[in-house]
Amino acid sequence: MDTIGVGVIGAGTWGDAHARIFSSHPGTRLVAVCDVVAERARGIAEKYGAPKTYADFRELLRDPEIQAVGIATPDFLHKDPFVAACRSGKSILIEKPLATTYEDLMAMKQAYASAKVRVMVDFHARWNPPLTVAFEDITQGKIGDLVSFYYRLNNPVWVPTKMLSWSRNSSILWFLG
Repeated sequence: MDTIGVGVIGAGTWGDAHARIFSSHPGTRLVAVCDVVAERARGIAEKYGAPKTYADFRELLRDPEIQAVGIATPDFLHKDPFVAACRSGKSILIEKPLATTYEDLMAMKQAYASAKVRVMVDFHARWNPPLTVAFEDITQGKIGDLVSFYYRLNNPVWVPTKMLSWSRNSSILWFLG
């Protein structure tokens, strides 16, 4: 089986998750981690065995060993690496929400439309074990007919106020999207 060389752009909580998964999946090979804070990129690269680090996503996108990227920057910073990755011909897994402004979304849509790349927004709930088990149980009729459904996603107040220093630049989309 051929492996896909992958780079991770953004070395925060979700960048760490991307790096962990790309380094352990048999179809991918973690080539590089990029973050504007070079020490963070180095730490995650060392943790998961990536041989390269970058502080500028444009340099990472020029790396010929990388065919795909995981974009895990803060949501309001998705546009520039996404557009550049499209122009570089890299396939993309991008964290949600795709964009936080209409202008960014339209620029991203235009870049995608003119590129021949694969793109997927990482909606975590699609792969969340309790939700996938519930879905299977419902579709297989194990719990009877579905009459009503209620799903709630909560973040404690410390997530936007303490954990995510960039949350003031975000929107409610990060927390509920």
